[in-house]
Amino acid sequence: MSAQQFLISRLDRHQLTQGQLAKATGVKQQIISRIVVGQTKAHSRDTAVAFAEFFKCSPDATYGEKS
Repeated sequence: MSAQQFLISRLDRHQLTQGQLAKATGVKQQIISRIVVGQTKAHSRDTAVAFAEFFKCSPDATYGEKS
């Protein structure tokens, strides 16, 4: 699983828009969009931590790695 697949699946599972996730995590919507469309392959550690806290998983999982 890639970071893109991780984020798409979590957005779908939690029925969230990119904007809602941005507001909840403090990660800019543009960054989320770049990950979703595959333009950004590896997001920053700060972004990983924000996603991990929100989705209750390890930061490594947000990169598509097993947690």
